Amino acid sequence: MLNPVDESLIMIPNFQAETDTVLWDIEDQNLFVTVAGDSMHTYLFLPLSLDGPQIIHLPEYLRLDEVDKPKPGVVTKIDSDMKPVILKDGYVYSNTRADGIRGQYLTTHSYLNQWRGENDSDEGNLRYFLQNLACHRYEDAIEVARSANRFSQ
Repeated sequence: MLNPVDESLIMIPNFQAETDTVLWDIEDQNLFVTVAGDSMHTYLFLPLSLDGPQIIHLPEYLRLDEVDKPKPGVVTKIDSDMKPVILKDGYVYSNTRADGIRGQYLTTHSYLNQWRGENDSDEGNLRYFLQNLACHRYEDAIEVARSANRFSQ
């Protein structure tokens, strides 16, 4: 990816040569997906990090002990007749020949809209926490940690 301000290049990890579409999220300005056939790869641009600007291929954490270990980026599968056109807050709107516009959440965002706050189960709270952590949404991760902490007292 080219930074036009200083003309520096940032490599996109696991970039597929077959990529034919790149969509930037209209709500989360640092989130984007690359589309290659029936696969979407989810990336996050980090303009500030200890290693300087970088792009990460977002992983999916399923357990707490996975967080501190390197994990490969996750791939979201789509039907071959779907042509993604809009990405909004982790939800991909796609045009299809038969159905018009259809949509689905990215694998990395699949639980973010389903969290029920204090009414959610321990498993739901953990999944919401881990997805927010993977997406670098730390305020939301702290919110669920506080919510889960209320029940442990």
